[in-house]
Order: sequence, then C-alpha cells, then structure tokens
Amino acid sequence: MKQTKLIVGMFFIISYYGLLLNAQTTWVNGFAEKIAGENLAYHSCHPEANLSLLIRCLNNNDYIEWKTDTVSSNYKGESVTFAWIAGFSTGTSTSNHKFSLFVNENLLFEFITSPGQEKKDWQLTSGNGSKLDFKFGKLDAVNDFFGYMTLTIPYELLNGQNYARIKIKGDGTNSKDWYMTMQYPLLPKTRITPEKVVTKDSSGNLLQRVKVSIDHFSSPKSVAIVSENNNISSELKLGMNDFWLNITAPKTPKETNINITIDGRTKSYTTKINPAREITFYLIPHAHVDIGYTGLQTEIEKKHWDNFEKAIEYSKKSAALGNDALFKWNIEVLWAVKSYLENFPEKKKYFFDAVKNGWIGIDAMYANVMTALCRPEELYRLVDYSNDLEKEIGIKIESAMISDVPGYTWGIVQAFADNGIKYFSVGPNPFDRIGNTLQEWGDKPFYWQSPSGKNKILIWLAGKGYAWFHGWRLTRDDFSPITEYLDELDEKNYPYDMVHVRYNIGGDNGFPDSSLSNFVKQWNDTHVTPKFKIAANVEMFKDFEKKYAGVIPTFSGDFSPYWEDGAGSTAKESAMNRNTAELLTQLEILYTHFNKDNYPKTEFDEAWKYVLLFSEHTWGAWNSISDPEIKFVTDQWEIKKSYAIKADSLAQKLLQSLSKVDNTNKALDHFYVCNSSSWQRSGIIRIPSSVKLSGGSLIDENGNLVAAQRLKNGDLVFTAKNIPPFGIKKYKVIKGGTDGGKISPLDNFTLSNSYYTLSIDENTASIKFLGRRGNNFNYVDTGNGFLLNQFIHTGKNAEKPSTAANAQIINFENGPVLKSINIKSTANGTNSISQEIILFNDLDKIEIVNTIDKTKDYSKESIRFAFPVNISNPTSRVDLAWSVIRPELDQLPGSNKNYFTEQRWVDVSNNQTGLTLAMLEAPFIEFGGMTAEAWMSSPDKEWSRHTSSSSQLYSWAMNNSWHTNFKASQEGVNSFKYFLILHDKFNYFDAYKFGIENSQPLHIIYSDDIGSNYSQSLELDSTSTLVITLIKPAKDGSGLIARIFNPTDKTSSSRLLWKRNSNARFFISNGDEDEIKQTAGKITLNTFEVMTLKIKP
Repeated sequence: MKQTKLIVGMFFIISYYGLLLNAQTTWVNGFAEKIAGENLAYHSCHPEANLSLLIRCLNNNDYIEWKTDTVSSNYKGESVTFAWIAGFSTGTSTSNHKFSLFVNENLLFEFITSPGQEKKDWQLTSGNGSKLDFKFGKLDAVNDFFGYMTLTIPYELLNGQNYARIKIKGDGTNSKDWYMTMQYPLLPKTRITPEKVVTKDSSGNLLQRVKVSIDHFSSPKSVAIVSENNNISSELKLGMNDFWLNITAPKTPKETNINITIDGRTKSYTTKINPAREITFYLIPHAHVDIGYTGLQTEIEKKHWDNFEKAIEYSKKSAALGNDALFKWNIEVLWAVKSYLENFPEKKKYFFDAVKNGWIGIDAMYANVMTALCRPEELYRLVDYSNDLEKEIGIKIESAMISDVPGYTWGIVQAFADNGIKYFSVGPNPFDRIGNTLQEWGDKPFYWQSPSGKNKILIWLAGKGYAWFHGWRLTRDDFSPITEYLDELDEKNYPYDMVHVRYNIGGDNGFPDSSLSNFVKQWNDTHVTPKFKIAANVEMFKDFEKKYAGVIPTFSGDFSPYWEDGAGSTAKESAMNRNTAELLTQLEILYTHFNKDNYPKTEFDEAWKYVLLFSEHTWGAWNSISDPEIKFVTDQWEIKKSYAIKADSLAQKLLQSLSKVDNTNKALDHFYVCNSSSWQRSGIIRIPSSVKLSGGSLIDENGNLVAAQRLKNGDLVFTAKNIPPFGIKKYKVIKGGTDGGKISPLDNFTLSNSYYTLSIDENTASIKFLGRRGNNFNYVDTGNGFLLNQFIHTGKNAEKPSTAANAQIINFENGPVLKSINIKSTANGTNSISQEIILFNDLDKIEIVNTIDKTKDYSKESIRFAFPVNISNPTSRVDLAWSVIRPELDQLPGSNKNYFTEQRWVDVSNNQTGLTLAMLEAPFIEFGGMTAEAWMSSPDKEWSRHTSSSSQLYSWAMNNSWHTNFKASQEGVNSFKYFLILHDKFNYFDAYKFGIENSQPLHIIYSDDIGSNYSQSLELDSTSTLVITLIKPAKDGSGLIARIFNPTDKTSSSRLLWKRNSNARFFISNGDEDEIKQTAGKITLNTFEVMTLKIKP
C-alpha cells in the first residue's frame, strides 16, 4: 500500500506474519448480518464467499454496514478481534481513494487504496489499542485485491453490547473505486475433498489426490495430518489453509481414514474415494471480442491487433514444449483481422505463416452478431470474409466461434453448411439472461440439423461458458474449480474423455496468458489425469469427431435467442439496419440485371460490413445504463449508431446511382418500376413531391391510363400492376391532374374497400372491428382487454399497462388508389402517437403506420402494439431466416420461449382462416401475453420452458429492459409499419411472398435509357414455389451467383432458364462460389432448402 492514514495516534505498516496479537483478545466472526448497502455477487479469496456488500466512492451519503457475531457474555479479556473477508480496487483504480471505518458510529480508521499496490499485508494502529489488519489473499483477474481483514478493538468500545456495528464509507469523489465486505461468516471448518487428480510416483504407482481444507480464523496454530503414507506437519494461518494427501489410486470405490490434529486436539475422518478416469481438457485460448463495451471501439481494435502479435511470440517461445503445450491463439471473429491486414500489409506473411503453422486459429464469423437480427442473406455475409481469407492464405476455414450471446437462429446452420463450416464452438455468457441455454446444452455436443434436413453442423456449448476464467487463472490460482468441474461431469454421467474449455482471461477484450504453455507442460509431465491440451478450435472438433462421430446425437429446431431484445432500446437505428439489409439484397439483384460493366463490389462490401457491425452484440459501454450521459458511454453509442447510418447512406447512394436523370431542372416525362423478385408482383409506388413531373397523370407502356392519386402532402401514388419476375415496366407522365378525395362525416373512424371493412375505437384509436367486406365476422378478439393495433405502455415486466386516449383524426385520404385515416392520441411515454390505417383499392392488404414521438425516460418501460385475433384453435407460425417455426414444436430445448424474433412475418390460423402480420421495423413478438420480461417478476422466477400457439399477439416495439450494454433511454420520432392480410387456409408460399413484397418493395428508377440496359435473366417455372433470393456477379468474374430457396413445407421443383443465353451452364455451388458439379436445367429442393448456383452464360 502506498499510503495509509489514521485519525488518532501513530500508525505503521508491517507484515501480518510475525504479528503477535494481544494474548487477552478473543477472535469473533466479523460478518453476521447485513444492515445496509448494495449486494453484489462477486468472487473473492475464498471459494465459498461469493456475495459482497459493495461501497463505491461515488458520494458522501453512501455506506455499507453490518453486524458482527456476538462476544461470549462470559468473556473477561481486554480486547476483541473481528475477522472478515474484504476486497478493494487497485488494479482497476486510477487514483488514491480514502475509506472510513466506523464502529458503533465512532470513526476509528481511514485507509487509503491506491492504483497498482504491492501484494503485501498491512496494519494500522491507534493510540487506544485498536488495530486494523489486512492479510493479502488473492489477486483477481483484473489485479484487484482480496484478503482477510481483522479489527482488534478494546472490549470497552462495544459500549455494553456483545457485538459491533461496522460501517464503511467511501470518499464521495464520484469515482467507481470500491471496497467490499464479503457476506460470509468466518467460522472454523474442515473440508476433506477427494479429487479426481492422479499422479505417478517414481515406482510407477498411481496416486490420487485428497484435498484437506481448514478454515482458521484466529492466531496461528500447529496442525498435523496423517493418512496412509502421508504425514504432514504445518501451521494454520489466518484464512483457508489447503493441504494435499496422495492416496493409492483405487480401481473401485474405497474408504480411507484421515487424522487431523490442531493445537494438540485430534479428530478422525473417513472419506470415500472414487476412481478417476482419464480425461483431457481442451483449452481454447482466445479473447472475447466486444466491439466496445470495455473501451472505445477504436481502442478495442488495437488491443486485438496487439493480442495477435503477443500470441505469435508466445507460440515461438513454446515451440519446443510439444504439441499439447504449444501456445495457440484462437481468433474468435475476423473483424480485427481484416483491419489488421488492411493497416499493416507488410505483416501479412508474418500473420499467414502463424496461421499455417497452427499457432493462430482462424474462425469464420466476422463478428459476434445477434443472429436472429440478421436478414437471411446477412447470415451468408457474416462468413463471407472468411471465404476471401482462406483463398488468400491457402487454407480451409471449417469452424466458427461465438461468445457471450445465448441462442442462435436456425438459419445459421444453412449459412454455415453452405460455406463449408462444419463446427460451431459456443461459449455463452454463464448466467446473464441466458434462460435455460447452458442447463440444457452445456457439455452436450450435438449435430444441429438444418431446417431442410439436408445439412448439419457439429455444435458444442462449453459447459462453463466463455468467461469461466474471468475471475481466476489456471496458471496462478487455486486449482479447485477444475476438480469441482470434474465432479460435476461425473455427476451428470459425461460420456466423453475430452472437455471443451474456453480459456479467456482478463475479462472481455482480454489478452493471452504468457504462462499457459509452461503450466501445461509441467502439469502434463507430472499428472496422469486430468491432462490439458492447448488447441485450436477446429483441432478440438476434429479430434472429437474422429473419436465419437458414431454416437453424437442429432437434433433439429430453432435455438431461439435471448439477447436480441436489446435492439429494441434503439428502435430507430435497429429498424434502419433491418431495412438496409433488405435493400442491399434488392440492389445486388437490380445492378446485376442492369448489366452494368462496373458492378460496385467495393461499395456493396462496405455497406454489408456496416450492417454486420450494427448487428454485432455490443451496443455500447458496460455502464451504459448506470451512467448514460458520461462521455465514455455517449462516445461508444455515437460510433455504434454510425454503423447503421453508414450502411444506410451507402445503400441509398447505390439506389440513387441507378437513376441517371438530373431531376433538379428537368421535369420527368417517364420512369420505370423494377421488380427484384422472381415472381410477378403488384405494389404501391410513391413518387415524392420533391420529384418534378411533367404532368399529373400516368399511362403504362401500352398507353392505358393508370389510376393515380395526389396525397395531401403532395406525393403521387399509384398501383404498379403485374410487374414481371426480375422485370421492369415503363410509365409515362402526361398532362392532367388528380384529386385526393375526402371522407364524409358519416365515415369518421371507419374505413372500407372491396376487400375489408374496419371500425376504429374513437378514444384509443385501436381497431375494434376487422372483417372481410360483406361478412360480419370480426377478426378482432374484443374479449382479451386490448383491441387490434392498440398502443400499450408499461413499466418493467409489463407492470402498470396504459393505453392511448383522446383520439383525434388529423388527416385522411380518399381516392382511386387508397383510403386512409390518420389518428393522433396522447399516451404515456410519448409526446404523442399517430396511427395511420391505409386500405388499397387494388391490393388485398392493410397497412398500418404507428408513429411515436418518444419522450426520454430512464425508468424501465416498454411499448407494445396488441394484435388480438379472433381465431379458434390457432396454430402460430414465425418467419425466420431460411425457415418457419411453430412455437414449441420447432424449437430446441433451452430456447427462448418468452418472446420471438421474427424475420418478416408471423401468422395465426386454423384449418379455415387466418391472419398474416408483416412487421417491418419491430421484430419482437410475444404469444399469449406480454411475457418477454416475465422472468423478472421475482428473484426465483425462471425463463419459460414451454410455450404454445396463440392468437393473442403483442408486437414489442421499444424497451430499455437491460442493465448493461444497451441504451438506457430513447427519444424522438419512430415509425413502425405493419401489414395485415386475411386469408383462407394457411399457405407457406403466399406468406413468404407477402413478407417479401412488404419488406422488399418495388422500386422506381428515373432514367432515360434503362430499357436498353436492363435484361431479365434467370427464370423459374411460373407454377413453381421455389424463389430466387439473390443474383449477383461471382467474385472471380466468371459468371453469376444465384441463391434459390424453397420457402414451403413441401418439396418443390423447377426448370432453370437463363433468358440472356439459352446455352448457359448451371453449376451447383456454395458460399465459396466453387463449381461443385454441373447440373441440368432442373432442380428439386426439400422444404426450406437453399441452393447456391453458379451460372456461366
């Protein structure tokens, strides 16, 4: 310690050892009962002490206080010594901080903590005979201190009480520096623990270890331990004292006797020793990549660059230690690799050689994304850079890693398998909002089958998650976590002889352990079991599969994720990113069909990069909730937000560049509508009022007058009908005008057209009746407490729900294209809310635009829109990337069942009728109730293990549910668009098309010569239910890449026709764009199967 301070008398620093306490003192447990202060679950120097009282140096009013055990009423001594476990920041400290200790409200000591203190004991004394001692016990993973604190005071200071009230305050300097008292009673205790650790003596005899742990909380005492050939004599010091006996290793369970003598008093123990099997821990050294969280994103990037170079040096130094001890570094995701190679091209050979030598393990994902937020094509782009890298290095990348994030969308299996990724190492967060993830799947490797059933990957969740070593290190700390883990594995009948262990030290964005190789070498040289092997991720999987491929189970279903809801804390930017990913997919198709000579690959790659960076799981700083306004937090969010903005900007520029006409001075007399889908489509086109047109009326390319409508904001809308697959249609502008029409007073709060009739509640602006025109059946379930599209504001866990009120019509449209009504209301959590409902004269769907002007609020809140559907015996379906699931029926055990993250639509239907709801900006959906946060309702409440279909839908649009990482509040204008369609019996193909047609709309292009440049390309049978989701140029320039998908529950076939050249050749390909084999002009795909084709015209 660099400085100490005392209020009364002199003080000095001494070593605890050699300190002779007053013979007239008695030792008493220093923590018995909490009085006041913040609880924090945290590690310490004692394995059983894991709950603390925490005080920080934030303000002068904060303190922690507790009661000690009682002193015997018969005690006649002069002083009392209280002992407890304490910790304080030094490794994470930035400056000196003062803590004040009070006994029974009397200030006795002030002690000062400093950055980077020495690991030694210290003592403070006072003139009244009081002493405060700290005995160093353990340095934690971030170099903060834990140990044993003793307070010796004159007995008379208890003021007639037989216990003490101890209070500690920080210095109130607005600092996060801290002190902890562990809420753990220090009582004498002896533990005898047989360990499944086996060594071999010089004669070749196998010896199994037995650990004897003695908690001692008084002055030093002698100890002797005798058993079999073991005879140990030592001294018990303050704290936990560990001793190891070597017992002849049994082949069957046996009992052994152990005699322990403390200060002349002997006690005998009998313990049962079970045989230890040989097992190997595969250590996967890596740093978890949070792009931010612990530091600014740019700083984190440099930390990982530094890790690469440190790791390579450690590998060089350990090269002679053998393969098991050779240091290897697994690069969790490729974000920092890409920027490292771009910034330091001169180091490419150095880095590539390390990869080829097996020192650096490369895994396929670009970032630790929240997979259910990703659009289908985005999952392919997630591993796209790994395809480039493996070609550049000359290797195959066959494994992927993800850390922290619990749960993964089913479509990732398809994307991985198509890109040659066979293995998926998962290290979830060990406890935070993970539901039943580890409980169901920890240490249970399995083949995860794709939605189509044609592909599978081997997935393995590390049983201890990714952060097991954040609180300790294998190379310097107590070994007991390993032996306890061995017992756990035996208790659950773990069937394998190798264990997947993530070795991740230094917290998030940590660093390599320079001591690991020497530890592994020395341990393996002296132990029979367990063994340790430092491994690359793919190396572990290949060893495992080689041994156990025949017995690894196979499972199929969605591993519905848990953390995606955090994106609801930034609803505006999250919606922007979702829409950008859809637009980029469309633009790649459109640019390919425009037959442009200079396809803007660089711009597309850059835009996809930013889309992925926004989908990456790190939204902000670790203290984004507790300190939302400090610079450290706001700077990280500005960078995170910029990813969505940059992706959107690049996509918009690509869209604008398709139009060649300068519309600033010239009024347009024609334009084109483009269809990026592989089926004929119709849709609404909106021409902004800012676009100058030469007239107000439209005709199509056949000279037919097209119904158009001028909206009150000046925009012109019309229905573009029957646009061919991947086709265009030209429209001409002619002189004439349009009339927006009006709604008569009798039609207030009602809308109808040839498809639908609906009525709106005049107070809440919710839909109280929805039916087919001419049918009185109401599809709104009016009996569950909420109406259709009803705004709901709640607190935490759906507490105190309130709805909108005071509805007023603020706008309406009524013309040949559409009818709409826009209603403004007042609602909690908002300045206002407007809800626009639109019916289209020529389209069978309803559009809803809910626009919220959100107020800033740091208290926990959520905003939802209810969609209660009046359908009996419903089946619910959720659209996901490359699949569709039914809640419960198509989910893996351990999946999130409190809420779902949809891709484009959800559906509720029975055998006769149903409703499909497409949700563009708000992907989170609850079935049956507002259940997303139900696990928060009480400390013992668990995440739901089961769910079921329901016709009661809740769109969870906005929240600030989290306690870290995500945004604490959001404000401003956010719009959420929903599209509804009523249908007869559910049809997968129709639902898929409905989702795409609303999330990937028709596009208008202003250009003089598009007709000569645009050419239709790949065509499917008009009766086929296969769809083409992507067409783009191949990376090598030798042809085009197409992605074909079967979105239905039945096998489907189609001919392939390349309209530009009837002699075009088709090759089965993959994400790597390899030419696997040539195929004839017909393909057949299983349900939810995806096929990548390479087309060579």
